[in-house]
Amino acid sequence: NISISTRTTYYSGILQVLRSMDYPDEKSVKNLIKQRQEYIDQYNSIQDGLKSKRQEESFLAAKTIDDKIDEYEKKIKGGDNDPHLLQIWMILKLIRKFCFRAEELATLEFTNIHDYNKEKDTTRKNMVVMDPKGWFISRNKYKTLKHYGRSIHALEGQILQDIKLYRGSTMKASKIRREKALKEGNPDPGDKLFVSSFQVTKRPTNMTSNALSKYMLNWSNKELPPVKLEDGSKKPRNLSLNMIVKV
Repeated sequence: NISISTRTTYYSGILQVLRSMDYPDEKSVKNLIKQRQEYIDQYNSIQDGLKSKRQEESFLAAKTIDDKIDEYEKKIKGGDNDPHLLQIWMILKLIRKFCFRAEELATLEFTNIHDYNKEKDTTRKNMVVMDPKGWFISRNKYKTLKHYGRSIHALEGQILQDIKLYRGSTMKASKIRREKALKEGNPDPGDKLFVSSFQVTKRPTNMTSNALSKYMLNWSNKELPPVKLEDGSKKPRNLSLNMIVKV
């Protein structure tokens, strides 16, 4: 019940041990080499360039994630204000619309146009800017920043309505987090879109790219259909944020 690439690695390890022992049964060694080559050939036969070979097993149709977004949206617009539900819904919506990387999405925060104009030429923040003339996302920290410079994404139509709904639903919780941090002498976390945990904890709960990756893996384990293995058994599906972007 393990992937082809892992099987290949195991066989390579076994062969190294046998060779270091000067193992006398040459026929067995040849059989191991033959079996390893079969796994290597299977591994290399996956031709879809969009997916890495290790991702092939967990990949799935985009419709499955679209259906999850629709399911969450129906609950939210029906009055469900569960913070976990609101957060995963907003994350998935932004992934689908803009295909942001984990490090860009995790650090997003709300700001008004006045504060944005004061710091836009020096900031390294990724922000949802609330401008009365039109909301937009300003990316100032991302992989190809040196090549492309500040990146602006207009927020219009449905995604703008969704972000406004999300902000309105989470403002109270955001205010509580800020007051708690300042009361305990911690740095002001700002008006972050996302948190790594909704539990009361002494540790900072600001979302990071690593925390977001773990958050999405945990979500895919619980919420997406399991992977069916060759022997008929099943295992939880593992989709990182970047794999979800590819989907």
